[in-house]
Amino acid sequence: MKIPVFRGSINDVLDRYYNAAKKYRADVIVRITGDCPFIDPEIVARSVKLFFTKPPVDRVGYNKRIPEGSDVETISFKALERAWKEANLPSE
Repeated sequence: MKIPVFRGSINDVLDRYYNAAKKYRADVIVRITGDCPFIDPEIVARSVKLFFTKPPVDRVGYNKRIPEGSDVETISFKALERAWKEANLPSE
């Protein structure tokens, strides 16, 4: 069906996100994981809106104030690339 797809490392999530963002030239990445089945579109919209506030930020993440299973993160490619370059441990 010619649907664009990216397959990266099965074990390295950071590398997979970085290389997918790089391949598709993403300036901003909204990270929603497959193990978070309760994504709330309003929380996603709030994350993106906060990301674009002034002064600009590199990352907006929700993990403590929202229901389990609805985690979302908005991050700049620049910040993702920095994390990718500086990560040394598999847990990073």
